[in-house]
Amino acid sequence: MNDKTMTPDEEHEFYSKPENQAPQGSARRRKEQNTVSGARAIAVSEASTGFEEH
Repeated sequence: MNDKTMTPDEEHEFYSKPENQAPQGSARRRKEQNTVSGARAIAVSEASTGFEEH
């Protein structure tokens, strides 16, 4: 990686080139985050189906 910070114009120029659009490694999944909104969505989903999984 490079220590130089790119300006928005330099970044646009860099990523506009097709050779800089190819992935550099294998795909990675993001870790699931435990959030209040996520817990709320699960609770709403369980309430709407009437089914709770334990």
